[in-house]
Amino acid sequence: MQDFYRLFMLNPQPMLIYYPQKNRIGVINEAVQKIYQYTENELLNMDLLDLEADIPQNTMTFHTQAYESLHQCKDGTLIHVEVSVQDFIFQGENTQLILIRDVTAYKKQEEELLLAKKRAEEASQAKELFLASVSHEIRTPLNAIMGMGYLLAKTELNPIQKNYNDTIRVSAENLLAIINDILDMSKISAGKMSIETVGFKLQDLIRNLCNSIRYRAEEKGIGLFTEIDRRIAPILLSDPLRLYQILLNLVTNAIKFTDKGQVEIECNLVIATQATNIIQFRVIDSGKGIDAEKLEKIFEAFSQEDDSISREYGGTGLGLSISKNLVNLFGGKLEVQSKKSTGTAFTFTIELGIGEEEDIPQKEQEIGRVQLQQGLEGLKLLLVEDHDINIFVATSILAQWNIKPDLAHNGKEAIKALKQQKYDVVLMDIQMPVMGGIEATKIIRKDLKLDVPIVALTANAIKTDVEKYLAVGMNDYISKPFEPALLLKTILKVTNFNLDMEKMYDLPKLRTMFHDNEATVRKMLELFVQNTPALLQELHTAHQNQNYNKVKDMAHKIKSSIKILGAEDLGIDYEHIEDLAYPTLENLENLAQLVHKAIEQTQTLIQEIQTDLR
Repeated sequence: MQDFYRLFMLNPQPMLIYYPQKNRIGVINEAVQKIYQYTENELLNMDLLDLEADIPQNTMTFHTQAYESLHQCKDGTLIHVEVSVQDFIFQGENTQLILIRDVTAYKKQEEELLLAKKRAEEASQAKELFLASVSHEIRTPLNAIMGMGYLLAKTELNPIQKNYNDTIRVSAENLLAIINDILDMSKISAGKMSIETVGFKLQDLIRNLCNSIRYRAEEKGIGLFTEIDRRIAPILLSDPLRLYQILLNLVTNAIKFTDKGQVEIECNLVIATQATNIIQFRVIDSGKGIDAEKLEKIFEAFSQEDDSISREYGGTGLGLSISKNLVNLFGGKLEVQSKKSTGTAFTFTIELGIGEEEDIPQKEQEIGRVQLQQGLEGLKLLLVEDHDINIFVATSILAQWNIKPDLAHNGKEAIKALKQQKYDVVLMDIQMPVMGGIEATKIIRKDLKLDVPIVALTANAIKTDVEKYLAVGMNDYISKPFEPALLLKTILKVTNFNLDMEKMYDLPKLRTMFHDNEATVRKMLELFVQNTPALLQELHTAHQNQNYNKVKDMAHKIKSSIKILGAEDLGIDYEHIEDLAYPTLENLENLAQLVHKAIEQTQTLIQEIQTDLR
């Protein structure tokens, strides 16, 4: 007992012996006096409850093994303590050995961390709200600019006017791309960007990428080439949209900074398992290159090699930063090698799953093939919008499809209109005076109990906003500025409006291409009907004679006309014929089926055009 007493008294840990039956402190060590600043006699005449600062004495017990509490020192100072209680026989009496640990510093640090976290969350929320507000304020007039440009392109323009309008369109699209880049950067930094998993064909992704950007390379007189490892699985599982975005950023940059030579996209299989392919992607150019000491800087947001780059080539300096962060989300790392005046190579390696045909999302039918002038007549549409220019743009676009909408300038007017008449679809702006779109939708769903399809027309593009729209009962949304084709597709989707979707070619596209000159459009169709049968015969003969170079040439010729007509699916078949026209056993079997299918469908297309010409 003497050894215990000596250790008890000399222990730097504040300790005391408490007599619960007598409600008083019996023995203390020196560390207890130091922490509470009471003398020994003062403490020995106190109940442990006298030290408590935040718990009423009549509710406090010491049967728990451990607890946290707030104690008050002699000078009034409050300290956070951890109290450990252990039943203990001391000098023949039932007592409790109590250990006290001052955790005030830890509590203060914890509170500071919680406060810092709260402030960071508030700052992040403020940033998101600011970006949403900026995006909204820019997108609203941008919607008017792009919409008016679209409508202007439908009118008869001379070459100078067309050039002016094209410049307006390209500038507006560039501004929209900058806004989207900033929003992407915000989502990535907030950890709100995720990678989806769907099936896709890498060869199709690379082909679509090159088709969308080849004109830029041709304008500069440089080559754009691809090399895809044939061992890569035909169907992969990952996020094709984000992979496309990475490669598009890298290839766009490569073309931008290359004045002669070429840009090449390489896709090489590194490791293959039964379930995955590890693939290395490389984008290589023969451009101006980057100084070695500036290589790391190029991945920073809003950063370029030097200020003159922005002045000469434009851009925000966000593309590479976004690509780097997206590659990180895939579990890879974006690396760069470059030599000044020689060229640059960007490389990343990621693991992608192997999928099946059923993993590929079903492609929606092309809207451009529809005879819209007749098909949408009679559709009852309510447009809820308060901005006069946006009203003009929307009604003008809808008029192309023979839709004459009813108008409501706010949610209150929309509710009144819906009480008086039945509509097939409602296009609902979000931010409006009197009553906004969200509040109006809640009333339409809960009070009016209407299931009319509601599509949000919104300048807000933040994901949390979109989730909010869908949660209150909206069926879909379209971000401003919107493409007319997307508006049409969304209307058709939410209304299930019955249209003739069997046209194989895109007559509206042809009319736009030839500025609504019906004589030119007709001549184009007549030439296709006259010349294509001979080309089909040459393709068939070349395939029968196993002249695969000729097969490739004929497929390329036919594809060019097919693409002009807007027969996109058929055009892709001819692209596949070009890709397969080399002698391996597997390719020859696929090629035979594809040539037969393409010839048959092209003959059907010719018959359809002949019928329309009559």
